[in-house]
Amino acid sequence: FVPLLVVAVIALAALVSLGSPWLAVRKVDSATRALGAGRLALAVSEANGARSLNPLLAEPLYTLGQAAARAGDLTTARARFRQATRLQPENTSTWYRLGQFEYYGSRDLCAAYIAFNHAYTLDPNGNEWTKGGVLDRARDAVNSDHVCG
Repeated sequence: FVPLLVVAVIALAALVSLGSPWLAVRKVDSATRALGAGRLALAVSEANGARSLNPLLAEPLYTLGQAAARAGDLTTARARFRQATRLQPENTSTWYRLGQFEYYGSRDLCAAYIAFNHAYTLDPNGNEWTKGGVLDRARDAVNSDHVCG
């Protein structure tokens, strides 16, 4: 009986370890759809569920940040995007998403430039970098307005 129980526990653990990432991605997809439909509470619930299944994913933090921004809570939104950069500091996307929030959401061009520049430093050949794009516009605004201390 004991060997059978051990095998069952090992099989269950394997199933959970293989199934959790898949379920987390499904929850991220659900959260993104809910956010698109304006169902902020559901988006937050699904994003938090995805984080509990796979705390290493940055995508649920983006959804949580976007939901907070739509609710008018820019402090929480910024915290979620920054949390993603701490979770995955070498991921260009986390810095780019933070830059997008700062540029479009909070209109903090200094913070946007810093985040975009960090993303650019990590991957200067990325598809997001175009002449006259957000990095150039943020840099130009910072240089012309002297908004950074």
